[in-house]
Amino acid sequence: MTTNEQEPQTVSPDVSTETGSTLDLPRQSASIGSASSADGSVAEVSPESAETSSAVSGSANALAESARLHASTESGKDDQLSSGAGSKTSGLSREARTRRLVDNRLSSELRNAKNEAATEGVTLSPAELRNIADIAESEEEQQELRQEAEGEKLRQQAMRKAKQAVNPSVPAEMLIKRPTFGQVMGAVQFHMRDSYSFLLGRNRGSKHFIAGLFEAAASVNQVVRGYHAGCPYAAWYLVQIEELMVQFRTTLKVVRQEAENLIAQTTSIRMEPYTSKGPSDVHLVFKVKYGFLFTDLLKQYDEILRMVRAYMDAGFINRDEYKAIEGRMGKPLRRLFYLPGRWRFVGRDAVLQQTAPFLIAEQQMGILPEGYLDGSLKPKLIELRRED
Repeated sequence: MTTNEQEPQTVSPDVSTETGSTLDLPRQSASIGSASSADGSVAEVSPESAETSSAVSGSANALAESARLHASTESGKDDQLSSGAGSKTSGLSREARTRRLVDNRLSSELRNAKNEAATEGVTLSPAELRNIADIAESEEEQQELRQEAEGEKLRQQAMRKAKQAVNPSVPAEMLIKRPTFGQVMGAVQFHMRDSYSFLLGRNRGSKHFIAGLFEAAASVNQVVRGYHAGCPYAAWYLVQIEELMVQFRTTLKVVRQEAENLIAQTTSIRMEPYTSKGPSDVHLVFKVKYGFLFTDLLKQYDEILRMVRAYMDAGFINRDEYKAIEGRMGKPLRRLFYLPGRWRFVGRDAVLQQTAPFLIAEQQMGILPEGYLDGSLKPKLIELRRED
């Protein structure tokens, strides 16, 4: 649940959320107050229509400003992904992020109406064209005013269509206030220092790099982004990660049972789990579900060690037995946390064409198994984003 390495060729993945739409809600036009009929005559816009347009335009402007402020605070690392092998970031522009934030707040009725209006198109009346010609001081300004006038008519047409699809008493501004996706948060507490070490990991500059929980969660987030961008290697790595999680859960069950059997052979006393006087409280905020699943595995690791540590401190088992139990869990957990960081983006076309970046990635990540290029094999815990 994403750095840059120079590659011979990179192609940024398409991040557009809509196609066929030329509308941009937060715009005003010089032609507000008039509209053309099918025969080209000019008719005054009704007060209700003008009020609707004004309400939508005002709400959309506020929404766009909010989206721009939000986009400016987003980390470039979280919103970028490059399609070159060996690289994990790209040039997703701030404008594209802002547009996506605005579009995400539009109701599905308005989104559909925008596409329909763009397909049908609009035509300025002769009177509107004469008015623009009188106002404009140059041909360039005249062209700009025509585009603004057409854009405003498209917006009004889209709003009328959208209003027809919902209850008539719905305020116009509600069509641009669809709730955005929320943020899932959680909390967990660790009592063992071995578990705490898995939170921090070990620096890449160290002799033996160890990926901790947060590093693993950040890396798997980039793998998920790569999967959405069409990287077949990302699909393969997510499947491997899911398989390792299943295997590790099985390992945890086996180790817990073995530890309980060992304890039962030494004493009939029931000890309370080892409890730290100052445990590590961790606030969890992850973009993808794998981060929470990683945390759950680490929490189970912590609980088993707490159980065994209590009996070791009480003298019923020795340190070697404790370390053996920790090793049974620690090694596969380190392997799981390390795997997401090995992934590098490789575009589907690069794989098909056997390009140089693909060959480099193949040496780093392994030979891509059959089934991932055509999409017949894919991860179970994540779905590709829908356009709507």
